[in-house]
Amino acid sequence: MNNKKLDKIQGAILSSYIASFYINEVLAYKIPEVRHKAKKSLKDSVKELQKIEQNYFDVIEEDEHGEKMNMMLTDNAMTFLDLLMKFSYSDFVQLQQVVSAWQLKPKQVEGLTKKILKENE
Repeated sequence: MNNKKLDKIQGAILSSYIASFYINEVLAYKIPEVRHKAKKSLKDSVKELQKIEQNYFDVIEEDEHGEKMNMMLTDNAMTFLDLLMKFSYSDFVQLQQVVSAWQLKPKQVEGLTKKILKENE
């Protein structure tokens, strides 16, 4: 399996994971607008997303050419997504600014990050 295809598969796994999380959040809050037919549709969507996620994991696990490392990368990305999903959706704007700063000056942001993490060990 080539890296481009693997990236697409990992992207699908992560997208499915995020979608399942937010759909379950909507269902848990019992929003009045989400009733009967919509609720059933969302529950069906979650089931389908979980199937897709599992199928993609299976594809990655079946590959024999060093792709286990890529599986670890997906696991790490999911751990990172779990951390992100602890923030409110509106906090994503602040996180976007951090990512934008990193794109401009990655070494400087990495240095600041290491300093902050070291101070808080």
